[in-house]
Amino acid sequence: MSAHSVVSVRPKDEEAAGSDSLNYKSKEAPIRHLTDAEYEKRVLTNLGLIRVAGMDKALHLSVGNRYSVVTSVFFVPYIILEIPANVFLRKASPKLFLSAIVFLWGCISIAAGFVKTWNQLAALRALLGVLEAGFFPSCAYLITLWYIRREVQFRLALFTLIPDRNTFLTPEETGFVKNRIDEDRGDAQFDTLTVQKALAYTCDLKLWAFGLCFMCCTFPAYSISFFLPTIIGGMGYSVRDSQLLCSPPFVFGAVYALVVAYFSDKTVKRGPYLAFNALLGVIGFPMLAYCKGNAPRYIGTFLALAGSSANMPGVLAWQANNVIGQSKRAYSSALSIMWGGIGGIMAALVFRQKDAPKYVPGLIATLVSQIFMIVIIAILSVYFYMRNKAVKNGTKGVIEGKEGFLYTL
Repeated sequence: MSAHSVVSVRPKDEEAAGSDSLNYKSKEAPIRHLTDAEYEKRVLTNLGLIRVAGMDKALHLSVGNRYSVVTSVFFVPYIILEIPANVFLRKASPKLFLSAIVFLWGCISIAAGFVKTWNQLAALRALLGVLEAGFFPSCAYLITLWYIRREVQFRLALFTLIPDRNTFLTPEETGFVKNRIDEDRGDAQFDTLTVQKALAYTCDLKLWAFGLCFMCCTFPAYSISFFLPTIIGGMGYSVRDSQLLCSPPFVFGAVYALVVAYFSDKTVKRGPYLAFNALLGVIGFPMLAYCKGNAPRYIGTFLALAGSSANMPGVLAWQANNVIGQSKRAYSSALSIMWGGIGGIMAALVFRQKDAPKYVPGLIATLVSQIFMIVIIAILSVYFYMRNKAVKNGTKGVIEGKEGFLYTL
C-alpha cells in the first residue's frame, strides 16, 4: 500500500547541475514513506464505520451527545500541541520522532478494541489526538521543505515523507537539493523559530486566512468520515451495505485529489482549483441534504467528498508556496492544521444526534463553509495579484523580504 513519489528534475535543472545532477527516481525508490502508516491508522480509527458495525450499541453512543464527545475530544490536544510539536521536530530526529508516534498509535488502537465504556474510548481518543498533533503537521512541514513550489501539492496529496536529516544522500547530493530550494525560494538554510519571530508571524493575516481555508476543508471531510455511514444507513441500507457504499466516494475523492494536484503543480496555480473544488461542495451537500431518492443523494457524497479531499493538500500547498523561511513555514503549517482541528470539532458538534440520520442542519453548515471558503480564496487571490503587479511595476517593495519572489496565485 506504500505510495512512492517521484520528483521529476526538469532538463534545465539537470543541465545546470551538469555531471552532478541527480536521478531523483533512483534516490527516492528506497525511502520508507509514511503514507501507508497514515492510511492504516486512519482505517483503524474510522469511527463512522465502527459505529454502525456495532460500537454504537455496545457503548451506547447514541445516548445524549456521547458520540459528539468521543469524536471531538480527539481534537483538543491535537489543536493545542501542533505548534509545539513542529518546534520539537526541528530539534529532534524526524525519523525517531515519527516512528515513535506511529508505534504508540498502534498500541492505543489495539487497546481501543478492549474498551468497555464510552468514557474509556474518549480517553483513548484524546491520547490519539496527542500523537496526531506530532504526526500530520510534521509530515506536511517536512514535505514543503524538501520540494520546490511546483512539486508540493502532488506530494502532499500522496502524503509521503522524506526526512530532512537524511542518510541516503551524499553531501554533494544534499547540496544539489538545497540549491534547487534556494533557486526556487531562497530558504534552504535552517533558521530558529524564536518567540519574537512567532509573534511577528502571528501578525501576518494571510496565515490566518490559510488557516480558515483549511478549516473549511476539514469540516466537511471530517463530517463525511464521521457520519456518512449513518446517513447511508438512514437511506434504508443494511450495516454491511452501508459500509460497502461508503468506499466508492472515498476512492473517487482520492483519485480526484491526485489529478487536481498534478495539474495544480503543473500550472503552478492554486486559487482557481481551490475555488472550483469548494464549488463541488456547494453542489454536493445540498444534493445530499434535500434531493429525493437515494441515487442523487449518493451522487452528492461523491461531489462533496471530492472537493474537500482535493482542497486539503491544495490549501497546505498554497500556504507553503507563499511564505519564505523554514521557521515561518513550520509556524504557518502548524497554524493551518490547528484550524483544521477546529474544523473537526465543528463536525462533531454540528452533526447532532437528534438530527440523525439525515443531519440536514449539519449539511447546511458544511455548505456555508464552502461558500465562506470561496470568498476567502477570492480575497487572497486579488491581494496576491495586486502585490505581484506592484512588485513587477516597481511601485512596492519585495514580497516576504525576498528579491524576485512573487506570490503563487
